[in-house]
Amino acid sequence: MIFKSIFIPLCAMMFVLSACYDEDSGNESSPEVVSEKPNPVQNTASKPIDHDNHGRPKTYKLVGQKAPVFSTTSSQGETISSADLEGRWTVVNFWGLYCHDSLNDAKYANALKTAIDQDPDLNYLSIHTAPMEKQLSRPFGKWGAIETFFQDKGYDEYPVALDIDAEIRDIFNIEWTPTYLLIGPDLTIESFRTDFSVDSKNGIKDFIKKVQNIKKKKTDQSARPSVVEQAYNAAPAATISSAGVAGLSSQTPFDMWAIQQAFDGYDVRAVRIETPQKDLETYEIYNEQELVMLISPDETGDWVGDATAVTPEFKGPLGETIGVSRLGDIPKDILGKCEHEIGFYKNALTCRSDNISRFARIFEIPDNYATSSGNIPSEVRQASKLIGLRFIPDNRVF
Repeated sequence: MIFKSIFIPLCAMMFVLSACYDEDSGNESSPEVVSEKPNPVQNTASKPIDHDNHGRPKTYKLVGQKAPVFSTTSSQGETISSADLEGRWTVVNFWGLYCHDSLNDAKYANALKTAIDQDPDLNYLSIHTAPMEKQLSRPFGKWGAIETFFQDKGYDEYPVALDIDAEIRDIFNIEWTPTYLLIGPDLTIESFRTDFSVDSKNGIKDFIKKVQNIKKKKTDQSARPSVVEQAYNAAPAATISSAGVAGLSSQTPFDMWAIQQAFDGYDVRAVRIETPQKDLETYEIYNEQELVMLISPDETGDWVGDATAVTPEFKGPLGETIGVSRLGDIPKDILGKCEHEIGFYKNALTCRSDNISRFARIFEIPDNYATSSGNIPSEVRQASKLIGLRFIPDNRVF
C-alpha cells in the first residue's frame, strides 16, 4: 500500500477555492484572489454550510457517510482507488499547486507527515485537484508538474493521486483547498478540517490528538461485547459457553491435579458412571455439597473431552439458566442439531448449536420425544427444561 508515502509535504496545501495565485506572475506572495460560488453539487440551498470570514467551510456534510468510490492514477503512474483505503485509517488531503492557501500550508503538511509516520495504523493519501474550471488547463501552476515542485522545494518525492478533471473533488463535495479528511477502515468519513496555517500554533497537535481520540473511540466500540457475550461475561467465574469454561484453558490433562487446578476452590471427586455403551471415568465438581459440573475425557482418555454444567450457578451464552430456561426459549436457528443424550441423562435431548459448534444445551423431554429432534410440538418445547450446559473442545483445546 502506498498511503504513507502518498502523504506529501504539500498535503496540507489542500483544496482552496478562493485564493489561487497567478501562475504567470510567478509571485506566490501576491496571489490572484478569485471568488467562486460553492460547487453546485453541494446543494447549499437545501443544506447551508457555515463559513468563516475568509470563506472556509466550518462543516462538511459527508462526515459520517461512506467515502465515494473513485479510481485515478498517481504522479508516479500507479493506480490509486478508494478500495486501497479499506482496512486502514487514512488522512486524505485535497490541494493544488495553483493555490496560495495550499502553498502556505506546505510546511504544516510536512509536520503532519512526520507525526503520521510515527503511527503504523495511520496513513496519508494526497490528492492534487483543481477547484475551478480556470485551473483545469494549468493544474500544476507555474511548476507544470508535481515532480518539479518537489525538486524546487527540496521535498522527497511521493506518489500523489491526480484529479486533473476535478471529478474526485466533485464527488467528495470539496469546496476549499486545502481540505483534510479522516477516513476509517470501513471507509466512513470521520472528520474534516481546512488549513493548518490559520491555527499554526497548535493545529497539527490538536488534529493528531483528535485523530487518536476518534480511532480509540471506534476501536472501543468494535471491541464492545455483543449482547450474547455480555450475558455470559456478566459472571465470568461461572460461565460455560462458546468461550469455554472458567478455569479450563489450552489442553487440560484428564487427571486429578489438572482438574483441581482448573477448579480451584471446588471439591473435585473421581467417579465412574455406567452407561449402556461403556463405563465412563469422570470427575465431579462440587461447590460444598452441591454437584455443579461433570468433566469427561476425550477419546484418548488423556485429555478433558467435555465439561457439562448441571446447576444454575453456570450460565449459557444467551444467559440461559439451568432449571429455568426452556427448549422453546431458544430460537431454532441457534439451537442447532438435537440428538438423544447418551451420557449422564435419561430422557434428554442434546442440542449442539449450529452457530457455536463447541457448545451444546441439554433439555429434559418426555420419553417418546427423546430419540429424535423431529417436529416437537410447541407445548412440549415450552415444557422441556434446560438441565445441562456442555462445552465441547475443538481439537481438545478450550
